[in-house]
Amino acid sequence: MRKLSFFFDIDGTIMPFGKEIPPSALAAIDSARAMGHDIFIATGRSVAEIDSRIKRLPLSGGVFSNGNTVIYRDKKVFGCLLSDQMKKELIELSLKDGFQFLWQGEDGTYATRETFDVFRDMMISSVGRMLVIPSLRIEEGFDPSLRIKKALVLDRRGRIGRIRKEIEASGLLDTVDNSVGIGQDYLCEAGAKGIDKATGIREMIKAIGRDMSSTVAVGDGGNDVGMIKACRYGIAMGNASEKLKQEADFITSDIEEDGLSRAIGWAIERFSTEE
Repeated sequence: MRKLSFFFDIDGTIMPFGKEIPPSALAAIDSARAMGHDIFIATGRSVAEIDSRIKRLPLSGGVFSNGNTVIYRDKKVFGCLLSDQMKKELIELSLKDGFQFLWQGEDGTYATRETFDVFRDMMISSVGRMLVIPSLRIEEGFDPSLRIKKALVLDRRGRIGRIRKEIEASGLLDTVDNSVGIGQDYLCEAGAKGIDKATGIREMIKAIGRDMSSTVAVGDGGNDVGMIKACRYGIAMGNASEKLKQEADFITSDIEEDGLSRAIGWAIERFSTEE
């Protein structure tokens, strides 16, 4: 039997926000790898934001920063940065509209103290806890020479719907729903136009000499829609957004109710019967 390539989102899929990976998820991932299936992550996090809980998994590589970085066996096979013009566009819009950024770079996440405090308050208010952000760097201001992958755009006044339209009107940038559990009126993610998790997965599959017919995507948030639609099997967690569930081939149970284990089992069984 041909082997599957699994692509898992992290927050809300492999592990609940701010919590540990459920034992059933760890066991299911280990079992799938022992059967010869490849395990990848496909996340909005940058490489620098991956902590020890994820590094312990039997990963062959990953798609990071919503598709802007692709790593296979510790080698970068695809990468995309925000151009100077893209960064300038975001900065000018923020000055006009009063929204704030967390900048996701190659070697860390950058924020001013004020921006980080707003983000922390939003997280605690929304999900009851703060995310662990390895390599967080609190800066006085933004250095435009930084190598940036994407931006998290925050607006404490709940105007993100309008702000997204303004960002996309530039023709340089796309926005997606945030995947950290904060209300979509208050936070979105912005990156280079045409780049998403599906882009990264296609680049990974090309690099390893396979095709999309053996791919499985599992996610829970708005930034997972592209990969759910692109892969042969798209699976939404039980705790996923309604938008994602509408696109999924299968809806599993919630993350803390053995959802990932059920998702892996369903994909392997479905693949074995169709091959």
